[in-house]
Order: sequence, then C-alpha cells, then structure tokens
Amino acid sequence: MTVKNKVLTYAIIRMLLGTTLIVHAVLSIFSYQDFLVRLDDYFDTTQVFNNLFLRLTAPLVPFEEFAVGLFIATGLFTKNTLKIGSFLLLFFAAFLWSAGELDRAILHFGTVVTMMILLYNNEYNLYSLDWHNNTYIKQQ
Repeated sequence: MTVKNKVLTYAIIRMLLGTTLIVHAVLSIFSYQDFLVRLDDYFDTTQVFNNLFLRLTAPLVPFEEFAVGLFIATGLFTKNTLKIGSFLLLFFAAFLWSAGELDRAILHFGTVVTMMILLYNNEYNLYSLDWHNNTYIKQQ
C-alpha cells in the first residue's frame, strides 16, 4: 500500500469513527431522558462502579462523546483526543461489562481498538486540522 493510500485510509477511518461518535452522542442527547433511565438501570445492576462520583458525572457522557467525536472527525488535537477517548471508552466498556451489557461493552472495546490503531499510525494523519504538528511531515 502506498503512503498516499495509507494517508487516505487513515483519514477515512478517522472521519468515520468521529462521525459515529457524534451521531451516537446526538441521539443520546435528543433522547436524554431515555439515556438517563438506561443509566440508572446500569447503576442498579453494577456492583463495581456504583459510587456517588460516577453517578454524578455519568450524565455528562453524551457531551463528552460529542466533543471527542468532533475532535476526531476534524482531526483537531488528534493524538491527545485518541488517548483521552481510548481511556474514556475503555472505562465505559468496563462499566457496561460490569452492568451485564456484554454486547455494548464489546462494541466500546472495538472502538478502543480502532482508536489505538489510529494512535499507532498517527504519522498518516495528514488530512486533518493538526496536520502541521505531524512528525511525518517534519521528517521530510
């Protein structure tokens, strides 16, 4: 695969991932009451992650997901956003797994794997808003 194809593939995967996160966040925000009911159900069934701090911050998840998706889709602060997004989604996957939502946990873990692949191949992130910070361009 040529470098041009790798750069294009990276951009497509990054934009699809970001767009998916944005759409999921917007759907959760538009049906926010349903999201909160689901969240309460998760907290009722989990033992590991059931504490006051998480209960107070969990309603912010769709807004965090929207911000992470927006930064990934546009390619703004891509490397740091992928690191933060991976951590958040890995935590969400563990929370969902502990709440007995294995299918959702696996989807979140798959998203984490995709983010880690993008992070590992960040030198191909040339079609983004932070392309000037890319080490691949600095080497040439």
